[in-house]
Amino acid sequence: MKKVLTIIALFSLVLTLAACKKDPVVTGPTDAELVAEAKTALLLTNLDSVTQDLSLPSSGLHSSVITWSSSNTAFLANDGSVTRPAVGEANAVVTLTATITIGDESDTKEFAVRIIAAVPTLDVTIAVFNTSEVAVGDDVVVTGVVFGIVTGAGVHIYDGTGFVYVYGSTTAVIGDEITVTGQKTIYYGLPEVQNVTSVVINSSNNTLPEYVVTSVVDLYDEDPFDTLYNSAPITVTGYAVVRGSDVVLVATDANNNPYDIIVYYKSDEAKVAEMKALAGKMVTADIVVYGFHSTMLSWRVTVNSNAVITSVDATDAQKASFEASQIDLGVLDMVTEDLVLNATAGAASVTWASSNEAVISTAGVVTRANEDTVVTLTATVTLGTETVTRTFEVNVMAAGAVIESITVTEALAAADDEELVVQGVISGFNGANNFLIQDE
Repeated sequence: MKKVLTIIALFSLVLTLAACKKDPVVTGPTDAELVAEAKTALLLTNLDSVTQDLSLPSSGLHSSVITWSSSNTAFLANDGSVTRPAVGEANAVVTLTATITIGDESDTKEFAVRIIAAVPTLDVTIAVFNTSEVAVGDDVVVTGVVFGIVTGAGVHIYDGTGFVYVYGSTTAVIGDEITVTGQKTIYYGLPEVQNVTSVVINSSNNTLPEYVVTSVVDLYDEDPFDTLYNSAPITVTGYAVVRGSDVVLVATDANNNPYDIIVYYKSDEAKVAEMKALAGKMVTADIVVYGFHSTMLSWRVTVNSNAVITSVDATDAQKASFEASQIDLGVLDMVTEDLVLNATAGAASVTWASSNEAVISTAGVVTRANEDTVVTLTATVTLGTETVTRTFEVNVMAAGAVIESITVTEALAAADDEELVVQGVISGFNGANNFLIQDE
């Protein structure tokens, strides 16, 4: 019995010692420190010329709770709603205070908000809106029938005098007549009603404008910053091509040069899928012009759910014209090295002719003369029994001439609109026609 009791006693001692061992103490930032970090992270921007309601967050960093109060709710409510001072009154400056809370700790942060007084609203036709009679920033009221939808981004409307794009979400559908209150803006040359404060649906099932048959090449003859084609419903024909996630219609001119229009991804999803399925065919489609994107160097268009899309198999002549249009010899106005003249273009064969074989051979070998020399290269593209040609004007620089180029860093520091020569390695692409370069 004594031995058993001793063992039990020892076992109890082990349990007691184990029970007395404490977990390590974990330390971290206090709630007050977390509130301070959340206060620093809380930012509101563009508060010096407010004309629209503000979006005020209710939570912040470290799951902090944020509440808001305004020093003058007549102009700025605690929920961020804005009431502009009346026409002729002074702009209002309001202090907006955020209270940031975590646990039992809280702190405040103030923001100065300048609310711009209302200006006289112009009730105008779309034709007048699209002219310089209405300045960028003017408040306007425009009434028109919705005939185009840019998914999640706005609608195209018309009133019999013209077409315009209204930026912003709305429940209006095709055929609704709406009255819009907003401001005039211009985006990539496209006139828009933006900063919309009111959309009233007046009626439904109204007559829609007709699509006007238009040449893609003619579209490119337009000044994209001064054209009646903006927001216009037109019908175009082109060779359907899928590039990445985009579907593109390619048309060619008499010299088989390419002219692309990009179908904007915010078009009707089913219609975009329908057009992608027609890749390699000649497609005729009802589209709405969405402006010329100056960085993509291409017109963009949208396709509506009611668009009529037809297609035919491209003929050998059309395919040959397309393949000819896709030949890319690079920059040809300052050539100093041999050119790559491919013998094929897609499924077509290509032969080359040179107006001066002493300077550029039909194999692309460049021999620089004593002075700059312009050479015409002619590509003859054959597919089946069809043959088309495309010419390229090449300026071969004089022997010994050096291209004076600058670095990317110097280019970034140069003035806007300055003509530059920059050499670098292509590191990426932006859209169908733009690329990014880098150097050391």
